[in-house]
Amino acid sequence: MRLFIASALSLCLLALSHAGARAQDDLQESKGAFVTFVSGREVGRESYTFAPQPDGTLRSEAETAPAGSEYRQRIVTVATRTKPLSLAAEVGGARIFSAEFGDGTVKLHITGQPDRDAQTKASVILENLLWHQFHFLFAQYDRARGGKQSFTFFLPSAARDFDLVLEKLDSPAFDLKRGRVETEHYRMTISTGLVMESWVGAGRVPVLFYAGAQQLKGVRVGYEELEQIALGAATKASEYKPPPYAVPSAFTETEVTVGAGTEWALPGTLSMPVGKAPFPAVVLVHGSGPNDRDESHLASKPFRDLAWGLASQGVAVLRYDKRTISRTRSKTRWCASTSTCSRSTAGSTTTRRS
Repeated sequence: MRLFIASALSLCLLALSHAGARAQDDLQESKGAFVTFVSGREVGRESYTFAPQPDGTLRSEAETAPAGSEYRQRIVTVATRTKPLSLAAEVGGARIFSAEFGDGTVKLHITGQPDRDAQTKASVILENLLWHQFHFLFAQYDRARGGKQSFTFFLPSAARDFDLVLEKLDSPAFDLKRGRVETEHYRMTISTGLVMESWVGAGRVPVLFYAGAQQLKGVRVGYEELEQIALGAATKASEYKPPPYAVPSAFTETEVTVGAGTEWALPGTLSMPVGKAPFPAVVLVHGSGPNDRDESHLASKPFRDLAWGLASQGVAVLRYDKRTISRTRSKTRWCASTSTCSRSTAGSTTTRRS
């Protein structure tokens, strides 16, 4: 009897160890690249590697660049399967940002600013438009349990936690030219109100992200055909219609550069009333998130509406692409509190000169 019990127990332990090994093996090493689009326009790229380490940790290394720019940033993220450990960002070999996680706290270092500590309950690090970091999130989703599962993530550029609910919706398969691709389709809802869908392939490797309200897409290179099938007409924004109070003959528009001659020059549009200057002037300042100069949202362009309406009434208006669109991977992405203020100040200077 004792021999039977011991044998049965050994078989159970062996089965559990094999199940654990399968769960570990399910998370695979991954290399690839993502392209980010906003309103159909490419705004940035990232190439990355992600791999489970011999010590049981997970590590990713990425190089990011804004579209059409030679600026490069290297980002390294290290985590366990249940919590973040560190994040570091470098430009040209010089560290510009780092975050070291401890027990309920994170120590932040930003070049040119005093080091500071922040409280955190996060189980994962997620930064704006760094798609490869979602490997860490999907590694924590319990597929056996399924349904809606809650997580807390730390957003480095905001230096604070946010809540997120991740839900598996279905498991669609796509017949592509490269062959049949099995995926898992998820929806994530962030406490800020952002809702985003994602498709994950074998080894829990993300291949597509889509936030319809923001017309934001992250497409893994090589999966463009899947993106076309999965999203279909969803990514096609409706045609913009000018507001009835806009009078095109009452103003002109000129392409300008906010902060011209500086490292962070941003493209913009100046709507100038027809007639003899000077005119009262307004600079339109963005809210949170990566926004273009029109604050485009599907067919809506509220900043363009404001600019055209005010210019029709004799008010000059400047609007510009936010730094997180035009300079998707700039070093100041880690200093969110200064990004909008510094650009709006430069914008007012540009308006006065014009």
